[in-house]
Amino acid sequence: MVYRVERAAESRQAAGGSVSPRIGVSAPRYEHESRLLLDLGVPPAAVRQAVGEAARLGVPVEAALLAARAVGEDDLYRAFAAWLDAPFVGGGAELDPGLHYGAAAGAGVAPLAAGGPPGARWLVAPRGRA
Repeated sequence: MVYRVERAAESRQAAGGSVSPRIGVSAPRYEHESRLLLDLGVPPAAVRQAVGEAARLGVPVEAALLAARAVGEDDLYRAFAAWLDAPFVGGGAELDPGLHYGAAAGAGVAPLAAGGPPGARWLVAPRGRA
């Protein structure tokens, strides 16, 4: 798979396209995502492979990265939360007892029960591209 990505990058570069020097792939659509993942400490080889898969499948880079199990889901979202200067709430969070689960699932947002993690009142599910 990496070979195919490298070959695609080489052909784009020969055609006048740009190649990201940090991961060796020309994929302008994924440039910002790739840069952020690298800044979060994801290994360049894992980002390179995820960009190739994301481009092939039409999904966000982080979805391809998680599907390949190149990084752990909690590790990735903990790093995103730190980058955003937001608290990370792991799987043990208790939701508000008055929660309407259907509405919360549809919105991707749920209130946390009183006495939850310090500084956190809401649980927000990550979603693809912002």
